[in-house]
Amino acid sequence: IPLFADHDVGLVYGNCWLYNKKNLLKKRKIFSKKKLSKGMITKSILNDYKVGWLTVMIRKSYLNSTKNVFDTNYDLIADFDFAVKFSLKYKFDCIQEPIAIYRRHENQLQRIYFKKQIEQFETWFLKIKSHSYLRSHDSICSIKNKIEYMKIINLIYEKKYFKSLEKIFQYPLNINKFKLILILLLPDLILRYFRDYT
Repeated sequence: IPLFADHDVGLVYGNCWLYNKKNLLKKRKIFSKKKLSKGMITKSILNDYKVGWLTVMIRKSYLNSTKNVFDTNYDLIADFDFAVKFSLKYKFDCIQEPIAIYRRHENQLQRIYFKKQIEQFETWFLKIKSHSYLRSHDSICSIKNKIEYMKIINLIYEKKYFKSLEKIFQYPLNINKFKLILILLLPDLILRYFRDYT
């Protein structure tokens, strides 16, 4: 495979389509409108995780030499945990065009166990802060913001509007803060769209 010609490349991934047939506003959406990152991309993964796992290919020699590829303590975020750790040692390469379709539905584990996913991110964040390199990485605060973002989303889903509004005001000023305000104010039909593609 041409992209593995560089022996420093350990993983190749590509863009994909997100598809939800029940979404009335937009059934299909591109996973990443921005150009996908390649090379040593730890910073990119921490800032904006865009590795679609249905598109991933990993160098066989790594799989043959590794017993436990994924940390089973993180059943809902094992892919993210792997991508961060793998990116510290290996280059990533990518295909910018969509090469797969990811079908979203109500029975996905990340949707059913959304609160558990938040808890796993919190555990991961506390553990990773002991990592000699990652704890000093300037992008590690992005994960803290992501966790807080997910917590506010969950408060809105639970209809704890005053508490969510308080948390939104405390949230850093960036595009996600405006998204949270929209999610809080918009009706359920529009909210469902944001939930599908958050």
